[in-house]
Amino acid sequence: MHDINPAFPSNIAFDSDNNIHIYADGMELRDYFAAKALTVELTRMISTFDDGVFDSWEDAQASAAMMSYSMADRMMYARTQTTIYRDGED
Repeated sequence: MHDINPAFPSNIAFDSDNNIHIYADGMELRDYFAAKALTVELTRMISTFDDGVFDSWEDAQASAAMMSYSMADRMMYARTQTTIYRDGED
């Protein structure tokens, strides 16, 4: 289910003989999605922490991390279920 392609896939470089080299670096797309979701989750945790939902800030952080990867997994799945149309395609 995980997309192992990097979120920021390529760097192109030429060596002294004018040969092209393409490097695939970066975090996995799932990690990128989780990082985006984590911002929302931590904001939610901070705003509700005083409500007593969590016993400690560590519990809140662990919950935010799990929720972020759960959301990332849903986004990865949605990518397989969605048709993407590009300009000029019907």
